[in-house]
Amino acid sequence: MFRGGWSGVLLAAALASAGPVQAQVTPLDIFGGLLGAAQAQAAREGWARLPNADRSCLDRALARRNADIAGLIQRGIGPDDGRLSGFFTECRRFTEPNLRRGFSCTTSDENGWSLTTTCNQSFAYRDGDGRLQPVEPREAIELHFSGTRIIVADVETGEARALRQARAEAQGRAEQLQVLKGTLANYGRDPSPVVRAEISRIQSRIDQQLTARTGPSAPDTEAIAREIGGLSALSQAETVRMAALDRMSSLRAQAEARTKSDAPEALRKRLADLRKEAVALSEPPRPAPSPKAPAQARDLGPSFDCEKANTPLPILICEDAGLRRVDLEMARAFYVLRHLKSDAGAELKAESNELVKRTLDACRIPETGKVTAALRARAVPCIAVTYQRQKDIWAARVSREGPPSARQELDRPIDEHIRLQEALRGAGYLSADAIADGVYGGVTRKAIVALAQAEGLPSDGFLGNGLAAKLGRGSSSTPSAAFITDPSLPARIDALARRYDGYLADLGVEERDRAARLQAQHQLDDQRKRVQALLSGPVPEDLRPELAVLLQQTDGAAPRDLPRIAEAIQQRFSQIEPRVREAEAVQRAVTDKNRFLVDGDAGDLLLLYNSSPRAVAVVRGLDGNLVFDPERTVVCAVPDAPNDRVALEQLVAKARSLGAPVKEALPSCSTVQQQSADLIVFERGALRAQAGLFGTIASAVDTGVFTLGGTVPKSDIEAARQAEGIRAAEAESEVARGTSDGLAVIAFGAGSRTICRIAAGDKALHDQLLQTYELLLKAELRGATTVVTASADGAFLSIKRGQCGAAYGSAKDLVPLVKGLTRDGVTFRYLPIWIAPETVTKAQAALAEQAAAKQREREQDELRRGRDEAERSRAALIERLKHDQAEADVTLRGGIPQDLQTFLSGFAAEVAAIAPETPDARLKELADAYAAKRARIDEAARLARAVTARSRFLMDGDRGDLIILYNDSGKAPSVVRNLRGELVFEDGRAAACLYHAPLSDVFLNRQIRDRSAALGAKLDLPLSACGANDLAKQDLIFVERERLLREPVDRVISLVDAVNGNLFARLDIVQAGALAAAKQAEAAKANEVEARVHGRTGDGFGIVVVPNASSVVCRVAPNDAEAHAAILARVNDRVGDELPGTPVLTPTSADGAFIAVKRGECGAVYAASADLAVLDEAMNRDGLNHRYLPLWIEPAEVAQTRDTIEQDKTRSAEQQFLRQRELEERRKLDQAKANEAGVRRAAQEQALRAQYGERARFFEQAFGEEARAFATGVQPAAFSEHYPRLARHYQAQRDDRWEFMSAETHILDYGTALYKDRPLETAFVTTRIKMRNRIKGEYQDVCYVTGFVNDAEFGVVRDPFGASCDEAGPNLARYKLGERFSSRWIVP
Repeated sequence: MFRGGWSGVLLAAALASAGPVQAQVTPLDIFGGLLGAAQAQAAREGWARLPNADRSCLDRALARRNADIAGLIQRGIGPDDGRLSGFFTECRRFTEPNLRRGFSCTTSDENGWSLTTTCNQSFAYRDGDGRLQPVEPREAIELHFSGTRIIVADVETGEARALRQARAEAQGRAEQLQVLKGTLANYGRDPSPVVRAEISRIQSRIDQQLTARTGPSAPDTEAIAREIGGLSALSQAETVRMAALDRMSSLRAQAEARTKSDAPEALRKRLADLRKEAVALSEPPRPAPSPKAPAQARDLGPSFDCEKANTPLPILICEDAGLRRVDLEMARAFYVLRHLKSDAGAELKAESNELVKRTLDACRIPETGKVTAALRARAVPCIAVTYQRQKDIWAARVSREGPPSARQELDRPIDEHIRLQEALRGAGYLSADAIADGVYGGVTRKAIVALAQAEGLPSDGFLGNGLAAKLGRGSSSTPSAAFITDPSLPARIDALARRYDGYLADLGVEERDRAARLQAQHQLDDQRKRVQALLSGPVPEDLRPELAVLLQQTDGAAPRDLPRIAEAIQQRFSQIEPRVREAEAVQRAVTDKNRFLVDGDAGDLLLLYNSSPRAVAVVRGLDGNLVFDPERTVVCAVPDAPNDRVALEQLVAKARSLGAPVKEALPSCSTVQQQSADLIVFERGALRAQAGLFGTIASAVDTGVFTLGGTVPKSDIEAARQAEGIRAAEAESEVARGTSDGLAVIAFGAGSRTICRIAAGDKALHDQLLQTYELLLKAELRGATTVVTASADGAFLSIKRGQCGAAYGSAKDLVPLVKGLTRDGVTFRYLPIWIAPETVTKAQAALAEQAAAKQREREQDELRRGRDEAERSRAALIERLKHDQAEADVTLRGGIPQDLQTFLSGFAAEVAAIAPETPDARLKELADAYAAKRARIDEAARLARAVTARSRFLMDGDRGDLIILYNDSGKAPSVVRNLRGELVFEDGRAAACLYHAPLSDVFLNRQIRDRSAALGAKLDLPLSACGANDLAKQDLIFVERERLLREPVDRVISLVDAVNGNLFARLDIVQAGALAAAKQAEAAKANEVEARVHGRTGDGFGIVVVPNASSVVCRVAPNDAEAHAAILARVNDRVGDELPGTPVLTPTSADGAFIAVKRGECGAVYAASADLAVLDEAMNRDGLNHRYLPLWIEPAEVAQTRDTIEQDKTRSAEQQFLRQRELEERRKLDQAKANEAGVRRAAQEQALRAQYGERARFFEQAFGEEARAFATGVQPAAFSEHYPRLARHYQAQRDDRWEFMSAETHILDYGTALYKDRPLETAFVTTRIKMRNRIKGEYQDVCYVTGFVNDAEFGVVRDPFGASCDEAGPNLARYKLGERFSSRWIVP
């Protein structure tokens, strides 16, 4: 289309829209030519009189026809032209006066909840989510002509929204004050009176605000929140101050109590100075003067220059004060993180760019274009949430990765940041023209570093609390605006406490010195008294000089030297303390009666006998001598017998001289024997060395239990030792001469207890000669000795190898041995043993006489024993035969085999005829014959004794009979007898077994199965043998009499006992003849089938069995497959009897069956008579063994089975159809009921949420803020206190390097719980925390369900509930039940 005809097209379209279709009109036809200038001016003035909105709308309407108002003016067309009426009509709907104003309406709030409010009508459109978006008329026109459908909607007025929001804010502030009031309860038990007074003041302010008619004001609420926020710092400062005061007061009290009037003057003066300073530091903090009214809050942000904003996102931020501040807060976290991660600038820049892109996408903000009211209303809250979430993410990274100073700086309010920047500027660290915007860039970081260096503090570029305090502000230095606190006060108190510590330390030194001198004096006095007491009594001679020296050292010591002297004496005393205590104990125990225990040589041996009336083994006779009972006398040594052999021999000799039956070894006395033994022996010195044992013996002597019986002086022991030395010298001299046949012993230090005998002669002779010196040899060789025979050379080698402890031989034999030992430097000694040749000769003669006497006595004993043994053997044999005769008589009275009966009768007659002249050989023959048949006789006797009239049927009858027993105990697994006396098997099955080895006879197994089935019991064949201990677990027992009688007698008797004991009873006996007849009938039936097949005399179906390992039944019946399968299923057990396993049916042809038979793949063939005849001929031809089963299926039976199957199918299909239709109808009914219930529940829940939605959203916000504060680490205490288990779980995630990303909280349930019969608000929320793990490269959601009972009346949170979402279900249900919770959110 050419450009010159645009107006004609425009007007034609306008007219077409206003009336019926007419012929096309050209511009020349309408105007009749060119318009003049006057017409154009009139048209311009007419269009100028229209409102701007109308002109804009008409311009957009004309644009759709490629025209505009300017073009119409040029052609003189004014707005009153009737041809434009259609355009005016279209634009008139967008005229604002047509809209209603200030009327009551019901609409939805920001969260979609219905409410009644004041509305204005406004143009609107529906966005992609179906929500109404109000627009200005101009924007509505633009959208309308852009193709968007514009409607008129009821929109809440700004005044109504502001009033509603003001009420909601007032309610929220009231609830906030209630929460703050509850927070005050946490400080109620604060030990500081200053804190408690501040709590009382704030409590009064809260009560005033809550009772105000217009509700709490925002400034007052914020002020109260700030004051309560300052309580924590004030409480901490007071806690620190009071803790310091407590420590100082404790030390002060100790100093006052321990300082005595006689303390040194310098110490008392120091205490007075400390007392004055303590009084000054104990003053509480003073209230601060009332602060001036705060200045108007400044307009902060954003972080960029709004003059340069030219795209929608920065324009939206610059237009909204809240967004400006949020942007500045986010920028502050960004710059802190950039300073912390100086090498990650590119990464942070990328995150910033990604934030902008994410904000544009999430808030649907175009990158270019104009900012409309709808865009503003939609985007401002979204931007605030997105920026705040990013700020939290960056702040969390700073908290996690930054130093404490970075966290302290970031936690500081933005206004305080600006004030500190101004302080830096005022102190000259920043230039005078520097802008204090609250964001610390590179210039401010350099100023912070310079400040730290000037103050002598380390700095990392962050303005921490310590450095901020230098500028007049620290996060903890001003805990409350109501009080002036001195941050240095705790340190000054601690310094004073340390001075008190120093004073107490000096005072302690003085006290210890004085106590040490007194203690030393007391110690020396005690030691002097103790030594003097010891020296006045009996003391060992070696101890007396040492005690005298100690006594001299305790005299004349100067006071200052007393501790040193006391310590030296104590050290010496500790060295001799055991000996001193022993001496003291002995002195205490010594009396005149027992003084003999200590008076005399320490080496003397004393013997005490029991002189008490209770002594039973020793008494003093009429002549005054002691008389001992050799069987009961107890002799022992205390503490041990003497180790010296000579002393021990002297002691034993002395005891024997008193008449005591003493052995060579004396045992040590036990504790009881120390008071009750008949004779005790000891060495005087050994007893005196053990004070406890000495006291026991001394007490026994004093009480008359023991009396001195004799003494072995040490001199006598030494004399005996000298005598032994003389004998040893004699032996040495005789060996040295080497001419005597006398015997001597030399000993070595090898440790062996073997005596190598090199003396020639009989071993018995030398054993007798050495017996006299047995004790001597045991003592010398340290134990029992062993004598071995050896040659001189062998003995020499054994001695050098340490295998001989002594050598025994004649003087002649020992000469070469001694020379060799002397030559090789082997140490040896002569024992005091010398056996003269005359002694040896006498011993030999005595031994020879003893041997001859023993030989004569032995021969006589052998003859006597032979005669006695023969007589005893014959008597025993006859006795045994008599016993066997009696046993045979008993056995003959029972039922036994004939051959055994003949033998026993003859045996009994011959035994009865035994006479004295009957030869022993005959008697032995009879005994052996009976013993050979003993087993059979015993078994026959036992079985005969076991069988009774009740069990006789087991034995009597044909050997081929089949006996059937049933469990008659009443406790059988399945079989019971009913009221009519009939046997009934539960479930139609029975537990059964064979009472002998399993049967290989197929026919007999089949008879067992068939007869069990006739009784109503199905058995699992083949039956196994009955176990020895499981008869009670069986219902039926089958046994063939022939096989039973071949079983072991014990097993047969077990069955007999089971019948006699009423465990099993006779059910039936199948006679052998009946079994044979049944078997013949089956054979006849099989022959009949075979004859019919061979003779082809009739139609029908039969089965041929082939003896192989296959259990497959080849079915050659192509028609009526289902009927034949059913028939074969009925005879499955009968066919299975002939196959090695469970039959498996497979269809095939006659040829296929024959091939399968030849391959061993088919164990039986089921086919029609014609096919069987062909198969029979082929198998006979190829020599394949086969036989026919006695089964024949008539065609009528096949037809009847086919009809039955069809009828069953029809019934099954009808039943299935009816079941499906019934299920479908039931499902529809259930669905209808569920839909109806769902609609009803949804309506009820909508009503509940309309009524309680505002309160529920309040709790949702409170829970969400608490969870976010915990997750980001800003304020984790409240969440951790309420939900410690969840806090530990979340901390475990953080420990595992999981980082916080975002958190969303949604109301789960809201209602009331009964607490002491008071309904209290209760809410539950679901909080889902998104986390990521940089190391694992993974994301995860942590989901918690939390809730509590809100006791607003007392300002207390009761019974908090917390659980993970996975485990919350049952736990939350139990919690609600326990709290008697009633939901106002969910309809059950």
